[in-house]
Amino acid sequence: MTRPAQEALWLALMTDPSVDRMQAKAALYRWTIEEQRQLAELAALDANALRGNLPELDKEQARAWQVALSRSPESERVLATWRQQGVELITRADAAYPENWVDRLAERWLPYVVFYRGNLELLASPAVYVAGAESPTETGSAMATEIGSRLGPSAHMLLGGYSQGVDRLALSAASQALGRTILILPLGFAHATPILRAGQTAVEQGRRIELSPYEPDAPYTPALGRARGLLVTALAEALVLVEPDAGPDGWPGYEAMSADGGLTLIWDQSADDTRAAWHRAGAQPFDSAGAAEGLVASHLLPQSEEIRLNDSDAVEDADAEPAQFDDADSAIRRLSETGRVPDKLARRLRDAEERGLLGDEGEG
Repeated sequence: MTRPAQEALWLALMTDPSVDRMQAKAALYRWTIEEQRQLAELAALDANALRGNLPELDKEQARAWQVALSRSPESERVLATWRQQGVELITRADAAYPENWVDRLAERWLPYVVFYRGNLELLASPAVYVAGAESPTETGSAMATEIGSRLGPSAHMLLGGYSQGVDRLALSAASQALGRTILILPLGFAHATPILRAGQTAVEQGRRIELSPYEPDAPYTPALGRARGLLVTALAEALVLVEPDAGPDGWPGYEAMSADGGLTLIWDQSADDTRAAWHRAGAQPFDSAGAAEGLVASHLLPQSEEIRLNDSDAVEDADAEPAQFDDADSAIRRLSETGRVPDKLARRLRDAEERGLLGDEGEG
């Protein structure tokens, strides 16, 4: 089957109300991620054959899969309609799927299909999430706007959910300064017309990507808003807070981001318990937008080094033979000679070793 048919099969499964999401995710993960097989191989199978290939499914769910997969032409029509408006779909199995989501969130929290509009390549760059109060003070509003204006046009990517207050102020300032932005919507694209209209020029210029992990017709609900908050924080390499309304215990995704080495900065002139809680959690205070920019730049530098290593830009002689490694430890030792090896790169190398991808015919 063609690539669009693959996307339609994913969409048909993940939007069918009769399909159990947890069983579906377990089966899809093994089939498409671990075994690297195409969902189209299952499209024409009956319920018994599906169970034979997917032991994760019970009898009822195997029948539900059979029905859902048979409806993929309907999903293809939905995708075709949205493609005319510049909206595409990525799945959990796509190479462009955000790595930070995979590293930081349990599978049950991951969206297995994500609609998007804009420059998909932006997802490969480390991003900064500027967030905080829904109703910031006048000084806080000015700080959020200046941070967005400074970070947006720099080498950094500004990330947000377009929530009222600090989040929206920073994103708008970054876009006005011709910066690159990533926006994760808390609703479907059909209900985001004003947001999409505001971002049209940036999308056309390749400076923006808009993501929605929800069906196009899904309206906003508080539950979708909370889930969106988790995805935004988990995607970020740095969280810059301005007068936050909630402490770290009430911030979706903060624990996973922090445990994975994400940076947290805070600007708050109050003396309340929320600020104190963030300080106890390790958030670093800053007193100006310039100071925040410098701290973020220092934190993201290793990420940039990792990208250069992955692109083979760190090889001194472009004509030299690629280095070959027998194990992850030797690869890490060699790469450390050029600077600090980021934790994520070390994990990738060890994962490649476990899967037998290092060696004479593996990755170098």
